[in-house]
Amino acid sequence: MLDWDYLDLADETRRQLRRYQNRVWKDSKALFPSRQSDRMTDRSVRNVVTRVTEEAGISPYRIEGGRGDSHEVSPHTFRHSIAFRMIRRENKRLEDVMLRLRHANLQTTDEVYGHFRRR
Repeated sequence: MLDWDYLDLADETRRQLRRYQNRVWKDSKALFPSRQSDRMTDRSVRNVVTRVTEEAGISPYRIEGGRGDSHEVSPHTFRHSIAFRMIRRENKRLEDVMLRLRHANLQTTDEVYGHFRRR
């Protein structure tokens, strides 16, 4: 079982993850186990994200402006969304983003997300 207490999650999110984990059909350390192996592959996760975003009709914002199509959403899109929210809406520092996204150094975080900072 995963320990959700070390993550900075809302109480309701933590409760829902524990509930899911108690109902999961396979004993695995992975949050999302696979029928073929202990955990889902990267491709399987991408396929699930694509299917769900298409079903939900999600159209992501583009950096250059406007909206994209649901098939443009990927698991990595969530990382960018987290960084954007932390920097632009919560006024967090790049150091906070670096720690959340588990980058090895601040330079990587600045190169990828530095443009989100308000000048």
